[in-house]
Amino acid sequence: MEASGHSSPITYMGRDGRQYVALMAAGGGAFLGGPLSNTLVAFALPDIDRKPLPVSVSKAVAAAALARRGAPKVGAFAPLALPAGGAKRW
Repeated sequence: MEASGHSSPITYMGRDGRQYVALMAAGGGAFLGGPLSNTLVAFALPDIDRKPLPVSVSKAVAAAALARRGAPKVGAFAPLALPAGGAKRW
């Protein structure tokens, strides 16, 4: 890479069926030193034969999904409405 990657990587599946990891190589700048860049770098993960998960893993995933049933879903809560009149002094 031209510079260090001080960013959060992303991953995506390419049209060719391979998985890629991409990150910005923006460098350290004045704070961390090092060269500056504005390059987006993507790496292809090795193309390996995929094997099915062991039955024990499949059972553990199914048990975790069953345990979550009945739990509130993300975003299922109504927003909190504050009373009129603005902030209160304590």
